[in-house]
Amino acid sequence: MKLAKIVFVVMIALLVINLGLDVAEAACDISAVTITPPGDGEVIDGEYLIKWSDLACTAGETVDIKIHWDASSWSRIGDDIDANEHELLFDTDPAPSLDKSEIYWLELLLEDGAFSRTEDNRLFTIDNYGPEQVTGLIADQPYETWSSDNTVVFTWDAPDDVGTSGLAGYKINCVTDGGPFPGWADAGDETYACEYEDGDFNRFNIRSVDNNENEAFGILITQAFWIDTTDPWFNAGGLKFLPNDGIPEDDMFFRRSQTIGIMAYVGDATSGVAGVTADISVIDPDWSDDAPFTYDPIEDRWILITDSIDSDIPEGEYTIPVRVTDLAGNSRGKSLWMMIDNIEPVPTLRFSDSEPNDGNVPGSERVIKDGDDLRIYVDFIEEGSGVKEKNYGADPTIEINCPDGVTYNWDLMEESTNVWYVDLIDADLPDNGWEATCDVRIEGADWANNYVANSNNGQLIEDAFEIDNTAPVIDWVKGSPGYYNVPNTIYAGLHITDDVGFSSDAVHVKTQDHNGDYDTHFMNEVSTALCNAHIERIAPDAYDVCFGVDLDGEEGQDVRINVQMYDYAGHPATNMDGRDSTIVHTDFIPPTNPDIEAFNPEELIIDADTFEFDLDTQSVDDLEHHWYTYEIRLNGGPWDARIGQTEDFVFNLVQDFDNELCIRGMDLATNPSDAPVDVDTECITVTEDSTSPRAVTDLVVFDALAQSTVTLAWSDVEDPGEYASGVDHYDIYMRKIGKYDSCFESIADPGVDYIGSVDPGVGLANIADLYESRTYCFAVVAVDAVHPVGNFFEQVHPDFEEDVLMVVPGAAYPNEQIDLIDDWNFISTPVILLDNSIDSVFVNTGGNPLRDETNIVWHYDSLNGRWLSWVPDAECVGDSCLTTFEHGRSYLVDMNQALHLELSGRYLGMLGGGEMLPEYAVYDGWNMIGYTKAGNETTSDRWDYFRSLAKDPIVVLTRIGQGLAGVSEMTSGAGYWVNVDMDDTFAPGYNGIYGPDETAEEE
Repeated sequence: MKLAKIVFVVMIALLVINLGLDVAEAACDISAVTITPPGDGEVIDGEYLIKWSDLACTAGETVDIKIHWDASSWSRIGDDIDANEHELLFDTDPAPSLDKSEIYWLELLLEDGAFSRTEDNRLFTIDNYGPEQVTGLIADQPYETWSSDNTVVFTWDAPDDVGTSGLAGYKINCVTDGGPFPGWADAGDETYACEYEDGDFNRFNIRSVDNNENEAFGILITQAFWIDTTDPWFNAGGLKFLPNDGIPEDDMFFRRSQTIGIMAYVGDATSGVAGVTADISVIDPDWSDDAPFTYDPIEDRWILITDSIDSDIPEGEYTIPVRVTDLAGNSRGKSLWMMIDNIEPVPTLRFSDSEPNDGNVPGSERVIKDGDDLRIYVDFIEEGSGVKEKNYGADPTIEINCPDGVTYNWDLMEESTNVWYVDLIDADLPDNGWEATCDVRIEGADWANNYVANSNNGQLIEDAFEIDNTAPVIDWVKGSPGYYNVPNTIYAGLHITDDVGFSSDAVHVKTQDHNGDYDTHFMNEVSTALCNAHIERIAPDAYDVCFGVDLDGEEGQDVRINVQMYDYAGHPATNMDGRDSTIVHTDFIPPTNPDIEAFNPEELIIDADTFEFDLDTQSVDDLEHHWYTYEIRLNGGPWDARIGQTEDFVFNLVQDFDNELCIRGMDLATNPSDAPVDVDTECITVTEDSTSPRAVTDLVVFDALAQSTVTLAWSDVEDPGEYASGVDHYDIYMRKIGKYDSCFESIADPGVDYIGSVDPGVGLANIADLYESRTYCFAVVAVDAVHPVGNFFEQVHPDFEEDVLMVVPGAAYPNEQIDLIDDWNFISTPVILLDNSIDSVFVNTGGNPLRDETNIVWHYDSLNGRWLSWVPDAECVGDSCLTTFEHGRSYLVDMNQALHLELSGRYLGMLGGGEMLPEYAVYDGWNMIGYTKAGNETTSDRWDYFRSLAKDPIVVLTRIGQGLAGVSEMTSGAGYWVNVDMDDTFAPGYNGIYGPDETAEEE
């Protein structure tokens, strides 16, 4: 705009010059005048002082000031102003129609007869208008509704600024009873959170402000925000039960069929109480867990009354949670303890009298005589739930009814919560020798209003206490009979005449020693059964009371029993005048142990139902006339008395068990002989073993190592049972069978001979001197350790074909001999060696220095993939030591000279049509395998020999000269390399060992 205006002025000036117009010069110099404010880009409002520089005008010269907003739009803001004043106070507010959105500049006009002016080249704006008021003002809480959240968040939409300075921000007032402005909010954040205080006069005021500090008219939320952050309260003592069936409000006891009334006194300082609730489901699951109370405005309290307590609700204690809530949602809880009690209290009586002579033994306090005082305690305790009772209201009463026809009634006095009492003094009951048994009736109720009753008028306790004015009379005293022992307990039975009862604690016994002195002992009451048990042999009468005391004394001491006593009422009685005392004897020394007749250890393992023994030495007592009896015991059972018996003690044994047999002596003082010392004296252990060993089922016979000889072999068997004595040995039996004979069925058959015995663990027996071409039957019988009585299992029985061996001896085979060359030899043993240790195989024998000329023996352990070696007389350390020379394996032997290896043992085949094929393991890869000879067979077809590996492709090589070659047949004494493709086992075969239907099929 300014540029256009300047162009316009230049064009006017040129026009004047071209037209040749005369322009008068003013008296002032306006060519250098400057107008200073406002500054370029400044925003002004209100009154603004405009200044210009000195024009050097004469007096009377005036100027006009215009404000321009484009080349053709202007307004005069100063007219005929004294040019020498140099300033004009420009009131922008009443200026005519100045648009707040325009950009202005100023022009100074000199009116001096000549047309002259100057312009300010600075552009400015005028802003006298505040921004628009905010819109969309909302709060996150409702008005005039109580809230426990004192933070209210306000949001609004940003308004437009009517002026040109732009929106600067907002003035916020969180009015809490006219509180001050809290400050400014960020202009870019149209939200503010007010933190209000509790109350119901909280408001919000907001004004928008532009950058020229023009404010919009404020918006005030006139609806109040009600804030309450304080919990309500229960008044002191303000939660209790309503009075119920006469029960005071501070009691908490209820019974079934009652309703429960609860009253709550509560308050709130700000919003007021909204309601009170209780979780009464803790009593009845069908009841509400949020049951509401009802407000009682007259009493200013809240009340809840439940339904009647159901009969299924268990008796016991309950805690009811109660909660008060104000209108803002603040709440506070409190619990109310109560008890449901449906069982009538049961009174239990206790007594205390003033009589010192009865010793206050149990029962004596219930018996009084003339002049005694009596206190009766009543304990109120439930029998059902065990909940202790507490009476309320009027005191419970006691009624005493004695046979004089008069009923006495007293109020009970409270000693503690559940204990009440009444004191009866001598003047309260009849006197002068009156005797009676009195009944007591108790009336009262507990706090749940359950009444004491087994009828409608209280509980009657019959024969509660007694009045006794008759002294007892001791008719006789009987003491412990004969002789008595440690623990020295002497028993005294008393027969006493009295109408009521007897005291026990005050009874005395006096014992007289050898010197005639007396020691006094207090006796303790025991059951009359003990008196009957100990005294019945000399005094079978009935005893009214029985006493016992432990004495100190010496062997053979006589003890005289004298009694002084009081009955339950405190009346005295005695027999110390010597009318009827009793004497007992003490015997503290037990008799000696009897000796059971000695047995050999093997004789204590038997197969029998009973065991009998005699006493070798009888039990001896220091005083012979004290002797009474012997007792025996089996396996820890009770002692069985054998009066007068000294021999033929018979025990019925538990079968298959270690039976403990004991015997002891017993004197008249019932002193037993000493505790067992060892099994050879008072106790012995006899093992009853009636179970036979298991059968020998794997009996086999081998061809002999010598002519007319066979070898029997078997495995050890077990002797079953927890108390089995174990196999002691094996007995061997044989019978020679004639042309028309058969094998035996029992070792008791005619012609069966006992050959001998073999210890367990041997499993071999050589039978020699047999006739060639004769048939023999053999049997091996296991015998356990109860020998010589003997538990054995006979291998021979009717199906003997399976168990008895028939043998036809033939010529004995000579030892096997393998020729060795002066080089490497690949060999194996044709026979199963009796001793396969390598040190026993490679030995020097007369003229054959085998061990000395052997350099080394090698064997490949295919299981572990390693070589094992043996060097004569060299120490071998580690896991590569070769220790055995086994059948079924082959070995590389390096010799210094040509010698022979002689091997003795048995062959693979068995005589009598049997067979035994030991299994050999082979492993995936190469294995060093030997040839085991079958009888006289010196070779075997390779396929027959490895018949059991028919499904496993194999390669068999042996050493030929300096190399290896495949073979078609196996040769006695040779060694072989065998390759298989899996871990397996094989049993060596040979021609004819399989039947015609058992030939393996070649692949």
